[in-house]
Amino acid sequence: MKQLFMILGAAILLYACTGSKISDHAQHSTHQQHETGYSCPMHPEVTGREGDRCEKCGMKLEPTAAPPAVVPSFFMEFVMQPQVAEPGQDVELFFTPKQKEAANKQVPLEVEHEKKIHLILVNNDLSWFDHIHPEYTPGGTYKVTERFPAAGT
Repeated sequence: MKQLFMILGAAILLYACTGSKISDHAQHSTHQQHETGYSCPMHPEVTGREGDRCEKCGMKLEPTAAPPAVVPSFFMEFVMQPQVAEPGQDVELFFTPKQKEAANKQVPLEVEHEKKIHLILVNNDLSWFDHIHPEYTPGGTYKVTERFPAAGT
């Protein structure tokens, strides 16, 4: 009788170990399939399958090593003074990065290409542009002064 319990115990242990290994393998395979997704190099939040193109910029999606991280929802609060820009007059532009879940908390930005913000202003007919860098203020806002050469959008 004692041998029967030992054999039964060994069989259960073997089944549990084998079942566990199969389960782990199945989970690992599913995880690997999730990791080999495709995303846009310019818009990593845009994902899809091999051969798909980005819905925002049209670039071909590239393989990603890992699924995109869950990123908190951010937005940029924008204020312009004066509210209507006149050609040839200085206009102050204020940008405040905010997180939807904590709008009063300052959002630290990382330096990319030696600046935290790269602002590219372009008029509607593409005949004028300016690449400028708003400067950080102690309140968490970035400020820049610009003079638009002509009226327009």
